Amino acid sequence: MPTITIPDFTNEPLSDFSDPELRVWDKIGDALHFARAMVLGQTYPVIAGNYECRSNTLITRRNPSHTDEIIGHVSLSRPCDIDRGIHALETGKTLKQWMRASYAERGAHLMRVAEKFRERRFFFVALMMLEVGKSAPEADAEVSEAIDLIRWYALYAPFLEEFSNKTLHSPRGEKNSAAYIPAHPFPICASIQPWNFPLAISVGPAAAALVSGYAVLYKPSEQSSITGYHIARTFYEADIPRELFQFFPGYGDTGSYLVRHPSVSAVAFTGSNKVRQDIQRAIAEFNTSGLSHIPPRERHEKRSLALESGGKNAIIVDSDADFDDAVVGVCDSAFGFSGQKCSACSRLIVVDDKGEDGKRYETFMKRLSERVKSLHVGSPEDPKNKVGPLVDEEAVAKFRSYVAHAHNEGCRLVAEGSISDSTERRGYFVPPAIFDHVGFSSRLAQEEVFGPLLSVFCVSTFQGALSLANDTEFALTAGVYSRSPKHIECAKEGLRAGNIYVNRKITGAQVGRQPFGGFGMSGNGTKAGGWDYLLSFFPVSKVVTENTMRRGIPLE
Repeated sequence: MPTITIPDFTNEPLSDFSDPELRVWDKIGDALHFARAMVLGQTYPVIAGNYECRSNTLITRRNPSHTDEIIGHVSLSRPCDIDRGIHALETGKTLKQWMRASYAERGAHLMRVAEKFRERRFFFVALMMLEVGKSAPEADAEVSEAIDLIRWYALYAPFLEEFSNKTLHSPRGEKNSAAYIPAHPFPICASIQPWNFPLAISVGPAAAALVSGYAVLYKPSEQSSITGYHIARTFYEADIPRELFQFFPGYGDTGSYLVRHPSVSAVAFTGSNKVRQDIQRAIAEFNTSGLSHIPPRERHEKRSLALESGGKNAIIVDSDADFDDAVVGVCDSAFGFSGQKCSACSRLIVVDDKGEDGKRYETFMKRLSERVKSLHVGSPEDPKNKVGPLVDEEAVAKFRSYVAHAHNEGCRLVAEGSISDSTERRGYFVPPAIFDHVGFSSRLAQEEVFGPLLSVFCVSTFQGALSLANDTEFALTAGVYSRSPKHIECAKEGLRAGNIYVNRKITGAQVGRQPFGGFGMSGNGTKAGGWDYLLSFFPVSKVVTENTMRRGIPLE
């Protein structure tokens, strides 16, 4: 068997906020000043290939920490804009040339994109702080993740094609080879991505699609469209042609039009479970009834590349857990970025054989409550604040509806963070909250809140904790704090989730270390940041078998 060399990959370093000599906070302050001067008040266009359009219908983005500060306005895409961009792809040469390039050649282009994001680290940190209220350390980690995702896919795409060829057996007199080629004459991917990781979750699928030969029609969430615009600009300035990465901001109807367009051959999506299911139905409908309207030579089934949605994630704190580690891990998992992560902990299950009257449960909840009450709520521009704003007014209303439901259901408010009246009036701030006495089948136990609300349960056995942790339609992340090797092994085998964490927080997956993604109602099983993620994006495999034995003499 020929030797196969695995690509050499190292994660992009995070900024060190603890070293005063590196002046990281000063750099972020400068970037915030620059971003405000560059971004505030601007109106951003739709980008359909080489065509830009500023419409009269706009999305207005406000700073969620200071709602009187308008970050900018973004033009809404129209169906005719999308049609125009797709027409340019189907009639021009750019996509055809991109398809014919090798994986290594396309990967080299993406390496330049990664370098551009590296150069603009602090600008994107500032932009995410202003537009979605992300803290500086979390935004900085997201820039590193975005760079990692681009570089990972750029490195592994040519490796996987090489690996495929080296695993083929060619006996004497026969040569077998394989190549991954697009299944459609104009491979076009609609990429519809969320606001809570506006950089990393946008560039990851785009990089995987581009290196696989697709053009990308990118629709960011309406809450992060300004960040989305600057992502597009960064791709262009790294010499990715505008036709190959088009920018279509808008609401749900824009995403629906992209998914249903007959020329769109594949869809990548991250967002709510409801929208994910709508996309799956639209793809199935096209594949069953839409193909008859396409000429036979151009017929293709529309593909769902990566469809990722939410979670209702649990952390189990075992009866012998290290409380020092568990309190910090649960708090960070539940309230980091105000709980606005699909991987966030929203259910805590404490094992105590005496139930909620047990001393271990009481001790743990007292320590967790003290930590939550000490969390500062406010603008991420102030380093002392650990809990920032929710993304918009609708998110605040949703959070408050769950709190009201908890009170109506007789749940007990165990702890609530403090927030000043002036802070609450200034932006979309809510205090983090912990409830116990929650019913196992209640809305708080089963529905994704996407806010800083933690539901707590107490059970008497570890097996009961596992059963409760799995009692949800989602299967994204889960965690356990335990010092029992037996229980740790039971959790690793028995927890139903795509990513399981032992004695650490359940957020913060890194590329190449914890490929991220779930199943059940959490997604279709794709794992971002792993080599197998590319297999979803890779087009068809074309295998060529050649008889290399020559017999006879050719006669004229």
